[in-house]
Amino acid sequence: MRGLLKFMDRKKNIDPLVVSSDLTIAETIKEYLDEKQALGLLSEASLENRRIELNRFCRFCDDAGISYPDVIYKKIIVRYMKSLSVANSTKNTIKQVLSAYMDYLVEEGIVLENILATIKSPKVHPPSIDILTPEEVDLLFEAEQKKNSKVTDRNLLIYSLLLDLCLRASELSSITMDDLEVSNGANLLFLYRKGGKQIKLPLNDYLVGLFVSWLGIRATYKHCESENVFISNRSGRLDRKQIYSIMKVGFRQAGIRKKHSGPHTLRHTGASRMGEEGVNPKIIQFLLGHSSMNTTTRYLHFMEKELKRVLEKKRGNRV
Repeated sequence: MRGLLKFMDRKKNIDPLVVSSDLTIAETIKEYLDEKQALGLLSEASLENRRIELNRFCRFCDDAGISYPDVIYKKIIVRYMKSLSVANSTKNTIKQVLSAYMDYLVEEGIVLENILATIKSPKVHPPSIDILTPEEVDLLFEAEQKKNSKVTDRNLLIYSLLLDLCLRASELSSITMDDLEVSNGANLLFLYRKGGKQIKLPLNDYLVGLFVSWLGIRATYKHCESENVFISNRSGRLDRKQIYSIMKVGFRQAGIRKKHSGPHTLRHTGASRMGEEGVNPKIIQFLLGHSSMNTTTRYLHFMEKELKRVLEKKRGNRV
């Protein structure tokens, strides 16, 4: 009855110039996510994250007496963003999720404009980035090799993919047996990045050797029938949290102390190493999966030193 009264009041007070739909916010969220899933535009992890964020926004609107998307107004979004006790960087991510949903509503003719476009994003200061020295990288690998356990080959492969290909933990966790080609000289890894885009990465002989070693050990695992490449003997597929735990234990056993001891530290280290070696920044950007070069430059710590060296050499030079 409450919902019917809201609908009648909305029909009575609605601006004739505003697009109207009988679909509620909850219904449009479901249709939006169903479309993304059907078209394969988002990974399962991304779909679930968007579902959580959009349903939270839906509940906030419902508590404010708003059930239909065409009566969402700017102040309610500002109030919602203000109510979130999260970092500004997370608020930016949530704003992007809401904006993508509003774009869908515009495309479907449910609303006339994306009101998120008129809301400024909160300022975000780039986080400090931890990287490992070459000596610390050696310590990490040596500590894992000394364990010589059933997980050693798996963990060494995880370390190497983070360091050499700059993968994310979520990407590692999502690699399936079908994504891997390490026979007949193909040596390729097919990977789904953020947004559901698939890329193809060539594997060098070192990585192929690590894959072959791990797959041999993997065949003895209880959950070896899993479609995922990285599994544990207890729970099957390794999720992001388990990969973070592996890294944390590895850092501790190697005696490495960093503010951040997760997979991102190795990912950042790999990107920085490539920068120091003069690798084309576009390649580094591609491996990191960044849409903007501005994000990538945060990882290229060599730039400040290199700039200083170049300018020192130019001092007093005149053509």
